[in-house]
Amino acid sequence: MYGDLSLYIPLAIVTLSAVALTLYTAWKRPGEGSYLCEDCKFNSPTDCLKVERPEALICTSYRSVSNQNE
Repeated sequence: MYGDLSLYIPLAIVTLSAVALTLYTAWKRPGEGSYLCEDCKFNSPTDCLKVERPEALICTSYRSVSNQNE
């Protein structure tokens, strides 16, 4: 029962993949330390009412101007 690795190997692969993707997205986050409002598609007083504007470094509503498909 405890010697059967067929259940643990896929679980380990999925867990390691999830950790790797999380670390990668945290490392390659939008803006990377610059002000997000400089290239945010909502960069106007009528579209963005957040108090952090215009010096936001993190924003849950951030949408890059280069992402035209959204």
